[in-house]
Amino acid sequence: MKPNRSLLVAALVAIGTIAAFPAHAVQDPEDVRSIANARTALEKGDLRTALIELKKAVKANPSSPEARYELGRLELHTGDFVAAEKDLTQARENGAPEKLVLPLLANVMLAEGKYQQLLNTIQPCPADAVCKSDVLALRARADLALRNVEEADRESQAAVEANPTGNSGQITRSLVLMRQNDLAGAEQLADRVLAANPKVPEALIIKGDLRRRADDADGAIKNYQAALDLSPRDGRIRQSLAMALIAKGKDADARAEIDKVLEQSPNAGMALYMKAMLLVRANKNAEAMDTIRPVEASVAQFPQGMFLLALIHSGNNNLEQALDYAGRFHVADPDSLVGDKLLASINYRLRSYAKVITILAPVRDRLSDDAEALDLLGSAYLAEGQIAEANDLLNAAVRAQPDNPMAKARLAISRTRQESTREEGIRELEGLVKADPKNMQIDLALVANYIGAGQYDQAITTATTMIGNQPDAALPYTIRGSAKIAKGDEAAARSDFEAALAKEPTYVPAAVYITELDMQAGAFDHARSLLDGILKRSPADLRTLLQREQVEERDNKPAAAIPFLEAAISAHPEEVEPRVRLMQLHISLGNQDKAILAATDLARSQSGNPAAVDVAARTLFSLGKDEDAIALYQKLQASYPDSPQIQERYGQILAAAGRNDQAKTAFDRAIAADPRYMSAWFNRVTLELKTVNLDSAMHIAERAKARNASDPGAQVLPGDLYFAAAKYPEAEAYYRKAFEQKPSAVTANRVFRSLTQKGDNTAADKFLGQWLEKTPTDAETRVVFADHLLSEGSYKDAAAQYETVVKAFPRNAAVLNNLAWTYGRLKDPRAMDTAKRAYSMAPNTPALMDTYGFILYQGGNQQTGADLVKRAYQANPRDPQVAYHMARVLADAKNVAEAKNILKPVVEAKERFDGDVEARQLFSELGGS
Repeated sequence: MKPNRSLLVAALVAIGTIAAFPAHAVQDPEDVRSIANARTALEKGDLRTALIELKKAVKANPSSPEARYELGRLELHTGDFVAAEKDLTQARENGAPEKLVLPLLANVMLAEGKYQQLLNTIQPCPADAVCKSDVLALRARADLALRNVEEADRESQAAVEANPTGNSGQITRSLVLMRQNDLAGAEQLADRVLAANPKVPEALIIKGDLRRRADDADGAIKNYQAALDLSPRDGRIRQSLAMALIAKGKDADARAEIDKVLEQSPNAGMALYMKAMLLVRANKNAEAMDTIRPVEASVAQFPQGMFLLALIHSGNNNLEQALDYAGRFHVADPDSLVGDKLLASINYRLRSYAKVITILAPVRDRLSDDAEALDLLGSAYLAEGQIAEANDLLNAAVRAQPDNPMAKARLAISRTRQESTREEGIRELEGLVKADPKNMQIDLALVANYIGAGQYDQAITTATTMIGNQPDAALPYTIRGSAKIAKGDEAAARSDFEAALAKEPTYVPAAVYITELDMQAGAFDHARSLLDGILKRSPADLRTLLQREQVEERDNKPAAAIPFLEAAISAHPEEVEPRVRLMQLHISLGNQDKAILAATDLARSQSGNPAAVDVAARTLFSLGKDEDAIALYQKLQASYPDSPQIQERYGQILAAAGRNDQAKTAFDRAIAADPRYMSAWFNRVTLELKTVNLDSAMHIAERAKARNASDPGAQVLPGDLYFAAAKYPEAEAYYRKAFEQKPSAVTANRVFRSLTQKGDNTAADKFLGQWLEKTPTDAETRVVFADHLLSEGSYKDAAAQYETVVKAFPRNAAVLNNLAWTYGRLKDPRAMDTAKRAYSMAPNTPALMDTYGFILYQGGNQQTGADLVKRAYQANPRDPQVAYHMARVLADAKNVAEAKNILKPVVEAKERFDGDVEARQLFSELGGS
């Protein structure tokens, strides 16, 4: 256990002067001489010489109680607790007076964190009131450390009764009263000590602590400074002073005190904690991360440390780790509203909108004046498509902060998402733009809504107004260019992007757009030239390096892409993306050893980023390095024992490696960390089904159901188990019963799935159609229904369902994409525009690239279309539909061999997808068999 130096200092100061050893106990002349020399050295402050002389005394006379006592006392003072305990114990056995030895020995055990050993072995001196009081006080401190507050209360009272005027008893009693929240009583005792002797540092520290808890920063500073004047080398006091200065807003003075502490103790945890806190307040998150890293593990042991670490990691975009610390803080202090807000904001950035609602909705009544929290909760409802709730909360946010234009903008955006208020929302955004023409964030929101609604001309007009308001800025030209791209006017878009670069030659977003146009047109040399020009000015720009790498990959020169990724890693070692890309590039090139090295390096360099380590571990596992992958997960789950996601991933990889018993343990740990985590329950029951039997698995499923009575997912888990066991009639019966007992989207979808599984599509379509008539706002189920209709070739009916969803959610790129594909199957001319809208919202998504690219290809724009299909295939070669489109493009280019190689596994898998019949036909035409 780590030595508790702060308790040691507190206790030593409280006990005060230790009595001198009786002179008649010394007999050996060498012993006498060495002890005398040691005392002379101590008077001069020469601790090293004193220590040497006392060790000589012990060597000369090992049985000397005085030599052992004086040596142990000095070792305690210098912080060598192990040696001090040994010598003081020997002094006691050699006959040293207990009234001298016991308080010091108790101090050592307190400093070493051996609280229970202290309570078991050190009893109060019955014959000496001062010793009795001191030992009782030290025992009370041990009780406090063990959270035995009742015992601490009893022993601290006894300490005061044994020696009513002694500092140790009164100060310890004051600490106990503070723990019991009797702040007035604690301060009264501290004042009594100071009235008798105003120069007792520990009493001044307590007085400072009490003033700080009373929000009296000036009083706290005054008392801490007085204590520090008496003990100028006491880092604990200086740290308390710094904390009070921070509370007073005197950051510069606090920083000076922290620097003094760190000069003496470079790894002082609390000092580094406060330094990092100040850096966060100054928005210097990268420096804060570097500062806190050496003591991160110890800082993470207390709630305020968890909170700060969550802030720091969030500020550095290490969102998975930030989520872990914020979650720990939430568990430690569940009533903290600021903790709720932090946890919710991190989940929002991770797009876990449902979790934001779960965290903040229960404390809605405490958010009445908190515009930020209302805005966050409202935005989460908006993202989840719960428009009525979003409007209510965003309205409240505007009322709480009526002068905040961005709050008004988000409310307007919410209104644009609802068909009945869409025009009103756009008008409000237009009004906000007029009121604050230089607020680009509102302009961007308006342009995005216009593009999402397919109103490209209005988007272009708004961007043109932005240019008029800020003619020397590159962003407005780039925004207008992106709107023209969405409209399909690529030549005009290129002119705008070039104008943006004329304003700011190193403006990377415009350069990326131009190079995307270049690559689609096959003008790879122009793309290289443009990006190389920017790299000459800014050789370490991350986005430019990554785009430069893309140029080589898309020009079929993957080996030439590697140096750009290596340069990005060298310039930005903290970034994950270039490392992941390099790893994937080596895999695509067949460089397995280099891919393994890249994965190992990713895990090593990003050891504090669970998501990155997870990617590295999964890659290593896929490359046959099972043991290395498992070792990485072992470290992860040991570092984050309270993370259900990490425990679940660990279980999944153990199960894949055939270590079923260990996998079960990992899933059990995930469930223990969060009993509401249904994914872990599902993994656990399916593994039980695989390794034991259905009855055993069903027992676990029923347990999950009982522990999550309000979770629809838990209520259908036994049915899911029947389904996994291929007992489809039992699954259907269970799902129907669950639906009858508590109709919900979850139970409705399960009944629908069981009907489609047995091939009764007529009954399935009727059932889900009736459900949607009763719950027309259930967009998620409507998408499931539409996807099913699409897979069945019922394109007209599928389009009608997708159109209903798009009306409610015009910026849902995935639904727009599927609607575009459905239009394409119907030969509807709206296919091209709809695909373009979807692609413009998420241009790096493989499914969207594929849809837009194949529609372009079939529509006559074969070069651009083929390039997009190729990019989609490179990003996701396992998608059978994307693979078929790639094969179609290759076959048309007379590249028969490669087309057959791509189609062969697709056809052999016999997986159903929209286009599977055409894929088999093409394979046959190419001579496949």
